[in-house]
Amino acid sequence: MLGNIVDGRDVCYLNLPMSEFKELIIQQLKAGQLVWFGSDVGKCGSREEGLWDTGSFDYELLTGLDLEINKKDGLDYWFSAMNHAMVISGVSLDENGAPIRWKIENSWGDEKGNKGYYVCSDSWFDQYVYQAVVSRGTLGDKVSLLDQKPIVLNPWDPMGSLAD
Repeated sequence: MLGNIVDGRDVCYLNLPMSEFKELIIQQLKAGQLVWFGSDVGKCGSREEGLWDTGSFDYELLTGLDLEINKKDGLDYWFSAMNHAMVISGVSLDENGAPIRWKIENSWGDEKGNKGYYVCSDSWFDQYVYQAVVSRGTLGDKVSLLDQKPIVLNPWDPMGSLAD
């Protein structure tokens, strides 16, 4: 239901395991291309310091409550939602090629973060990044998945929240 322009192109998502999702993003970054993505910037971060990390705050110590919630339930119960789009401009990988942290270019001006750039931990990425745009060329053999009959999402589905 994101095709909000007459004769506009439909928006199609591929629901991939997080490991494959990250692999595609890393491939596109290695090819020298930025990656547009949607996330929840209201969780576990500091705008001033330019940091998002699930370990930034100890909410359980502060409140005495276990606020742990999985990603699916977070979306279903509106605990979390895609509320901001940014660009991934880099990634730091460990010796096995697994991401440790991600470099993000934000649109909030150069007074925040490190001259407009932010860093998110891989754990924050796992919990609060919901979508990314990669080129068809980056998809490789997964591009054929776009030819499947899509499951049409309801207009109120959380995956449409960045289109409002």
